[in-house]
Amino acid sequence: MRWGDYDDAFLVRYGDKLIATEKKYTGNGEHGAWGRLGSDPLLNRTGSDSGWDPMTGYLKALSNSPDAATTFFNEEFINKNDDNNPFERDTDGNGRDGKVSLSNFQYLFEERDWPRDFTSDGKESVAGRNTLALALEAATTGHAAGELSTADTPPHSKGQARLMESLVSSIADDPERLTEHGYMTDSIGQIASEYLPDMNRAMSDVEREPGSEKWRDIEKLYPIAGAEAKLNHSEVTKLLFTIGQNEEGYAAVEVGQKAYMGKLMDHHLNPDLPTHLRVSEDANLLVRQIATRSGEVSGTLGLGVQEAIGSQASDRDKQFEHAVAQRKNWISGGIGTATGVGLSFVATPWVGAAVGGSAGTATSVILEAVFKDAEGRAMSDAQATGGRFWAEGLERNISIAEDAARTAAREYGSPDSTDIGMTAHESARQGYLNARTILEGQAPGSLTDY
Repeated sequence: MRWGDYDDAFLVRYGDKLIATEKKYTGNGEHGAWGRLGSDPLLNRTGSDSGWDPMTGYLKALSNSPDAATTFFNEEFINKNDDNNPFERDTDGNGRDGKVSLSNFQYLFEERDWPRDFTSDGKESVAGRNTLALALEAATTGHAAGELSTADTPPHSKGQARLMESLVSSIADDPERLTEHGYMTDSIGQIASEYLPDMNRAMSDVEREPGSEKWRDIEKLYPIAGAEAKLNHSEVTKLLFTIGQNEEGYAAVEVGQKAYMGKLMDHHLNPDLPTHLRVSEDANLLVRQIATRSGEVSGTLGLGVQEAIGSQASDRDKQFEHAVAQRKNWISGGIGTATGVGLSFVATPWVGAAVGGSAGTATSVILEAVFKDAEGRAMSDAQATGGRFWAEGLERNISIAEDAARTAAREYGSPDSTDIGMTAHESARQGYLNARTILEGQAPGSLTDY
C-alpha cells in the first residue's frame, strides 16, 4: 500500500479492519505483534524494513490521502468502558490511575509497542514511526506529506484542528515522544508551521471567550480561515522548544513564522483593509503585538537549538543554518512568493489571492534576509556554542523585524516608518528574551548554560 493513491472510503474501511486485527493479536494494544523471525521472508524489497508490520504500509498510504488520514486518526481505538482495556492514566491529577479511552492517534503515537525491525544494511529501521509522522502531516494539514499548502489547499477542518490539539498536548506531556525519534520532527515541524496563526493566538494569553471584545480583537489580529486549533500557551512553548532541537523542524517553523510576521504586517498596515477587519488605527500598537509574538516563537526555537548544540563550540550550528537555507528551495518561485504558508494564514477572500500570488512587501524583505543570512552562516568557518547561536539569533530577529516593519510602513504611505521600525526593534527584542523566562517556568528538562 506504499505506492499509489487509494480511494478514501476504502482506506477508512481498511484501517478499521487493520485496527480490529491489531487489537486481536496484541490484547487490545497491551503488547506487540507483527515481529519478523530470521527465517521469515522479506515482504518489502526497498531495504527500509522487512514489510512485516502492515501498519507501516497503511500509514504510508494515508500520507497521500489527507481526508482518510484525518478520519482514521480521530477514530476511537478503545473505550475506557471496554472489557480488557489495558490503558490507565491519572487524567485528573488526583494521583489515582483509571481506565481511559484512546483514539487511534493516541494509541499509535503514545502507546503502541512498535515491532523491532531492520534495514537491508542491518541497521535499526525507523520506517514505522516515520510513516506515522508522514500520515500525521497529511491528516493535520489537508495535503499530502512532503508537499506545501497552496492557494488550492482548503482551510483546516474541525477534524484536522482537533487532531492538532491532540498532537500538541501529547508532545507537551512527554517531549521524548518526539525527541527520542528525531526523524519524525521534519513532519511535525511542517505541521506546526501551518498552524502558526493558532499558536500565536494561544501565545497572546487572552482568555478565549467567544463574543468578548478582547477575543474578537485577537481573532482579527491573527485571522484564521477555517477551524481553529484551540491550543494552550504552555503546551505551544513546549512544542516549539522540542521542535527546535531538530534541524528540519527548526527551519520549517522559523521560516514559517518569519513569513507569517511579514504577512501580518502587510495585512494590518494596509490602509485599504476593510473597517470590519481592522483591529486598531494605531500602527505602532499593531506592530508591537506582531513583533513580540514572532520574537517569542523564534526565541523559543532558538533555545531548542541551544539545547541540541550544547555548550561546546562545534559546527552543529551550521546544520541548522543549512536547513533554513534549504527551505528556500521549498518555496515556489523563490522568495517572491509565499506559497507554502497556507490558506490558514489568511482570514478572508480579500487577501486570499496573496497566498498563490506574489508575497507582500514585508514578507519578501523578511525571507530574503532570512535566506541570505542563513546561507552566509552555513558557509562560515566559525564554530558556535548553543548559547552563541541563541544570542546571535536575538540580533537577527531584531534586525529582520525592524526592516520588515519599516518596509511595510513605507509601502503603505505611513509617515511614521521610523517610529514603527523602532517599535518593531524593541518588541522583537522583548519577545525573544521573554522566551527564556516563559520556558524556564513551563518546560521540563534542562537548559544548557551559555
